[in-house]
Amino acid sequence: MSVSVTVTKLNWRGETVYAWEGEAVARGPGYVTLRAVWKGPGTVRVAEDVVFERGDIFYEHYFDGKPYGLWQVLTPDERTLKCWYCNISMPAHVSDDTITFRDLLLDVLLLPDGTCRVLDRDELAHARAEGLDPALAALAEEGAREVLDLIATGRPPFGGESMQSGKPPALG
Repeated sequence: MSVSVTVTKLNWRGETVYAWEGEAVARGPGYVTLRAVWKGPGTVRVAEDVVFERGDIFYEHYFDGKPYGLWQVLTPDERTLKCWYCNISMPAHVSDDTITFRDLLLDVLLLPDGTCRVLDRDELAHARAEGLDPALAALAEEGAREVLDLIATGRPPFGGESMQSGKPPALG
């Protein structure tokens, strides 16, 4: 039986930005995977060629001590991979029914064709100018490098079936 989990995203200042519900579909030593349905806030264009829309399915992977959450985004029928959206953050605080993370602005976008981009460097620069702790900025850069390395080497959850339409990755 899956467990309902509330995910709360905080901005870099620690203020709540948004919260949503998901179902824990896998747990193991050091990780949890949720299945969540995008309900908003509305339609969000995360890149020129990627839009999150109502009903999209997210398989969200959170790892103990890691400065990122890795989200596989599928169409509502779960047959088509839209992208992997990798949210760089402080390591998430995970309990049985809650996950909270502090966003560090950078995101890594991986498209089904293998195209990979780091997003929001301008936002990170703006936050630095507004007083973002240099240690947090360094953690954001390190988190992005770590995700890019996972992608480049095809380590879980990337590679294999996870890059095909409708194939949630196995981590075990």
